[in-house]
Amino acid sequence: MLLGQLPLATAALAAWQAVKLFGLALAIWLTLLFYLTRCTYMTVVSACSFVFLVQIPNAILTGLLVRLKGTTRVF
Repeated sequence: MLLGQLPLATAALAAWQAVKLFGLALAIWLTLLFYLTRCTYMTVVSACSFVFLVQIPNAILTGLLVRLKGTTRVF
């Protein structure tokens, strides 16, 4: 991948993370509705967002390694 395409790839990955977050929250919320609990969708989104907080340092470090190494093959 060329480094000129890096911002586009980063934006696509961020959008994919948002889709995963809201999809997970929707699946959990619908399951909770099935069991007749009074839980709002935003409450479930808030709880699920804590799961994704762990990925923030990972994304920062990966971005730094990509910039420093000049390649997207970082582990």
